[in-house]
Amino acid sequence: MLKRVRINKGSGEEFIDYFNEDEYDQGILLLNSDFEFDYVDRETGMTPLITALNHSPEGEYVDVAMRILHSGYANPYIIAKDGSSALSMACQFGLLEVVEYLFRYSKLNCHHIDDDGNTPLMNCLLYKNEECADFLLFSGKYLNIEYTTRTGRSAFQMALKKDMKEIALMIYQRLPIKHHIKMLKHYDKLIDMYQPSWKEDLKIYFTYNLQSSYFFLQLNEKIYNKISDYLHFL
Repeated sequence: MLKRVRINKGSGEEFIDYFNEDEYDQGILLLNSDFEFDYVDRETGMTPLITALNHSPEGEYVDVAMRILHSGYANPYIIAKDGSSALSMACQFGLLEVVEYLFRYSKLNCHHIDDDGNTPLMNCLLYKNEECADFLLFSGKYLNIEYTTRTGRSAFQMALKKDMKEIALMIYQRLPIKHHIKMLKHYDKLIDMYQPSWKEDLKIYFTYNLQSSYFFLQLNEKIYNKISDYLHFL
């Protein structure tokens, strides 16, 4: 297979080429030279960091990604033209070490929507990466958890479908009040569709949260009574 002519030793362009051609050892060797950790491909928007993560569905090259991050020169904010980012890749493959490191960057976009219409949290849920989802939810960062995809899926629905009860409840806790009310209206349909066995547990959970001081402070009496009546007949 023909290779591009070397422009400079240890270029980011070569690294991406080697990885895309499954010649990982040659690509990794470049890290020992005067390497362009901040390289961005003009055509694809890919970076060495995103490339390494994109080839790590089982965590194969997570050590390579961490070496790039530890260099201090990688740009974790880049979003490639296919919609992928370092965070979305790390969430998809459950690379918790990478996710935790990326959160050191204060301006990291934690609610970016990729070309498949998913946020980083949704990528965690789709691939059942519970540790990463848990970390994101406790990070305090804005995750846009109320967002729904073009097909109408929400993070809460994804957690239900993947049988991730604790994550589903954490998402529910963090949803704005208007979404709690909307969710209750479709409670039976949602639970029956995804996890019928959870119905009683979630009913108790909804009721408990409705009666908590957090909810009392935000719901007026009319709305509170309406939802209380609804829960009574579930």
